[in-house]
Amino acid sequence: MQGDLHSLLKISLDELRMQMLGTQVAFGFQFQSIFQDRFDVSDPARRAVGLAGLIFMVLTLGLLIAAPAVHRIADVGEATVRTQRLTASLAHVALITLALGITAAVFVTVVTVFGLHAGTMAAGVTACVTLFVWHAWGRLLRRDRRHSTMSKATHSTSVHDKIDYALTESRVMLPGAQALFGFQLLVPLMKSFETLPATAQTVHFVALALVAVTVVLLIAPAAIHRIAFEGADDPRFLRLASRLVTAALIPLALGIASELYVAGIRLLPGSPAVVWIAAGAACVLLGFWYGLPLGLRATGSRR
Repeated sequence: MQGDLHSLLKISLDELRMQMLGTQVAFGFQFQSIFQDRFDVSDPARRAVGLAGLIFMVLTLGLLIAAPAVHRIADVGEATVRTQRLTASLAHVALITLALGITAAVFVTVVTVFGLHAGTMAAGVTACVTLFVWHAWGRLLRRDRRHSTMSKATHSTSVHDKIDYALTESRVMLPGAQALFGFQLLVPLMKSFETLPATAQTVHFVALALVAVTVVLLIAPAAIHRIAFEGADDPRFLRLASRLVTAALIPLALGIASELYVAGIRLLPGSPAVVWIAAGAACVLLGFWYGLPLGLRATGSRR
């Protein structure tokens, strides 16, 4: 049973990595597109869809990283049935938000060149195809089967496997941070950045620093494992890697929320809703990445 559970959890985390690799492209595009010269911020449809696309991509990122956060904080790296099932559930929901985010990106791109009618048609086709291939098709192929029941919710996990989990979880989180970091470095070179208020420009560079810290923290475990421990399994490295990966989620959440504020200023200049959107994003991300894991950890401790 232990080997089966380890394999299932490892596959689930690898699948999250695949989803994250797809997400990072759309995530970076959503932020960059609204600062491009041909993005018409005076068009209500483009503003609304652009903002919705940003929100969907932030939710996707939050859902994809929530599973590694639960595994790292709530289960302390142990292979558990709860984490394996939660990972699958979060991945399913993230596919829906990712499909909607990609749909919004397609709409913004097509409507810019071919007009509203073509953009609406392209967005509709994109939504139907992605949701069918990622959800409906799998459900059609699904067969009723008996799931093996495990006598224990948690199995003892070796140090080697825990280290493998920690490094895999770091790889799950890193692409999202990299996509945002690339956008942040590029935006100040765009003409539209000059039109932002001084406050928004300052927030952008604060967010840039936060995401840079995130990237450093997420790459650190691999560097330390290779240089200090020569790739060997060591409980000291496991503790250090767990702390680094867990700590990286704080600046990442704050950096994403800050950039959402900057994007909101571009789309809705002068609107007080921008502050609430950014604050809401911070609360949602921190809730996914810390509130949910800590709540599950407390529940498990009481049991």
